[in-house]
Amino acid sequence: RRTCLLTALTLALALGGCAGGAKAPVHDFSPVNLNPLIDSGEYVQKVNSFLVILDASGTMYGTFDAHRKIDLAKGIVNRMNQTIPDLELTAGLRTVGENFSSGSDLVYGMTGYTKDGLGGAVDPVTGGGMTPLAFALDASKGDLGQAPGNIALIVVSDGLETDSSSIAS
Repeated sequence: RRTCLLTALTLALALGGCAGGAKAPVHDFSPVNLNPLIDSGEYVQKVNSFLVILDASGTMYGTFDAHRKIDLAKGIVNRMNQTIPDLELTAGLRTVGENFSSGSDLVYGMTGYTKDGLGGAVDPVTGGGMTPLAFALDASKGDLGQAPGNIALIVVSDGLETDSSSIAS
């Protein structure tokens, strides 16, 4: 599980890093159509289900390179969403610290993935609460318990923990 989590986190960071220059506005992005690569067999589907854990805690209202971290994080998820090829997938979005809470909520899924569904769940995300990341990771077990096939868990966070009980977990 740790290897899968580390791989997913690395992928999320790489997608964000490749999406544009550090000074680029959050909205500048042109998605790549990966469908021809899937159709040709050059790319092969390896994941059947995925869950994104999006950190919407208070630390995400800080800035990085003159942009609010929550906007950058939502941008990473939206960019990933726009680039996912047309595949049959089961997907979900879980937030951490949403609406000034100290909890975690499944705000989309686990359901058949659609670009509109995931994008519509990401756009209204606000936050400002604690960062119970360990709680969200534990809750993801239930979210993914019935998910079919190979699973990817993608965590998009600044990595700053504000909930000391998570550290102890």
